[in-house]
Amino acid sequence: MGSVKSLEKYKFMKNEIDYMKYKLLTSENEYLHHQGHKVMITCSKHEPFLSSYTNIKKNRKCKQCVHEQQRMSKSEVTERLKSREITIIDFNNYVNGNSKIMVKCSSDHYYETTYNKSMNGNCLLCSHAKKRKSRKELEHIFVSKEFKIINGLDEYKDKDSRFTIECNKGHRYETSYCSFVGSKGNCSICVKVRPHNLEYVKERFKERNLIPLFESYKNCKAPLAFVCPLHNDIAQDITLLSLLNGIGCKKCGRERISGSNHYCWNGGISKINEHLRGKISGWKEDSLNKYGRQCVLTGEKDNLDIHHLTTTFSDITKEVLKELDISESTLGLSISDIDDVLLEKIRKLCVEKHYKYGLGVPLRRDLHIDFHVQYGYGNNTYEQFLEFTQDYKKSIL
Repeated sequence: MGSVKSLEKYKFMKNEIDYMKYKLLTSENEYLHHQGHKVMITCSKHEPFLSSYTNIKKNRKCKQCVHEQQRMSKSEVTERLKSREITIIDFNNYVNGNSKIMVKCSSDHYYETTYNKSMNGNCLLCSHAKKRKSRKELEHIFVSKEFKIINGLDEYKDKDSRFTIECNKGHRYETSYCSFVGSKGNCSICVKVRPHNLEYVKERFKERNLIPLFESYKNCKAPLAFVCPLHNDIAQDITLLSLLNGIGCKKCGRERISGSNHYCWNGGISKINEHLRGKISGWKEDSLNKYGRQCVLTGEKDNLDIHHLTTTFSDITKEVLKELDISESTLGLSISDIDDVLLEKIRKLCVEKHYKYGLGVPLRRDLHIDFHVQYGYGNNTYEQFLEFTQDYKKSIL
């Protein structure tokens, strides 16, 4: 069956090739012997070429013939480039749109290009000239950064031309306009000898209203201890590099984007109870990490809740309010209905109490719900969890 199909293909190709006035060089036996892959064809003008049944079916002809038909004549190329104010100087090597030709632009710049490139772009020398700064502009840029050009201005050609310049501290060195812009107008020598000594570093901390606690300085990436006057309950550390980049006290940073300063602020309509649940995320993360971020009963890592082992979130919040002498009804209020200072006290004590009672355990969400359906929400104990664990292990045996 396969040979019959190949024979039909061969006859079809022969008819099509005859119609295109080409000559089929591959015999019928050769085509059938090679399982009908490709045949050799020749046209009257060019070298023989290989073609396939699919290409012949799509009426694909000799590539060289097609290129010649599509190629523009020299007179057509000349006219089109003339419309772009480009004069052809040397046309001897022209074969097609990608052949190299020598041309001259309207500004008398001589350069080598191709027809395709000439039609798609402008003279590179003209483009560079338009982008190039004038000598007066260049001098003004250096002076505005407190630099003097000592020499090299007369030889200026483009952004890579070299100058000798001097900063306001008398440092002389060679650079180019491109390198100068890349350094943001800073003296390369001043940058290397910048006085990052202990006194200088402490001064930078004081400028940011931070109290430095360090007595030695190593480099800009070494952590340095400090205290924020507004959050002096704990020492923090930061690198000089981070400080110079605008980073400071972490707690001040959080306050700047918390509450009414947050882009999602909706007038403080969240209930205090919901608000406090969001503030124990650090305790939840520590609990997850302690148990490898997986359910302690199933080992699964998805859809996890953190279960309080020795108490409940509700019991902790009630204890916090009692200690601060605040009514339990406060938990139902919106955070906009309570003083910011008092809210911060509630938040802080709630987190402290969570750590005081110990870390929780990760449980798969449906198991966590099953536990509280069985034992209720409140006055939960560690013994209840042990009992629940034993019942679960028996149920899967």
